Amino acid sequence: MKENNNSETGGSTPQKQTAAQTIKGIVILVVVFAVIAVVLSQSGAFAIINPGWGFKVLNEKSSEDFDEALVFIYDTHFTKPSVSGVQKWATPIKIKVEGNPSEKDLNALNEIIAAFNTVDGFPGMQIVNSGENVKIIFTTNENYEQIRNMYTGDSFDKSFCDFNVRNGEIYQANIIMEPGGPQGYRNSVQLHEFSHMIGFYNHVDGKTSIMNYNNPVSGMSKTDTLAFKMLYNPEIPIGMPYFRMVDYYDSMTVDEFLNQ
Repeated sequence: MKENNNSETGGSTPQKQTAAQTIKGIVILVVVFAVIAVVLSQSGAFAIINPGWGFKVLNEKSSEDFDEALVFIYDTHFTKPSVSGVQKWATPIKIKVEGNPSEKDLNALNEIIAAFNTVDGFPGMQIVNSGENVKIIFTTNENYEQIRNMYTGDSFDKSFCDFNVRNGEIYQANIIMEPGGPQGYRNSVQLHEFSHMIGFYNHVDGKTSIMNYNNPVSGMSKTDTLAFKMLYNPEIPIGMPYFRMVDYYDSMTVDEFLNQ
């Protein structure tokens, strides 16, 4: 009897196996890319890779206690040699915009202003055409060096902020924005410089902090945000020593502070 070679078996055909392997490969790639996307978004790296990704000035997720925020305030504020007590703005901040900002630069600036103005005790910010006490200059490749030299003797090529303090009150500042860079990076840098301007003078190593010099992020961390609110708390006067600030916040919880 002749054997029938056309009879079907219970196994898969090579074509079905290939299709299944292709689908499996695609699913694995999708999962891998999804994991990478989550990691990058959590690290803030999308601020460079995907310009403007998730820019949000303040982080409203509350820290559980004051400890990290107090350390942040000490490291960024009280380690400046000239600071023996709290320094901050006490009068409304009037910003004059100069140079060549893009529409997205201005959008980021307006987001920063709107968010900062929600902080209790902060004196408020607005853009003005004259009578400014803060100037932000958006430079170009052609004029950055010239403008930089007007405000500092240093030879770096990055954005920076200088400011003046009198009797503990910050009363004038200039922000010089470097040219170029993806928009997400520029948003992060602009917020970083405004954070210097409001009193966070020094840099920190925390990778999620807006005050990390080398790691652009898409907004203030929860510690940065809490520290901002603590520094500008109306109950914390200009000139208050650090240890008095610690004593004050030791008397309450974060929830009590945020809901008072």
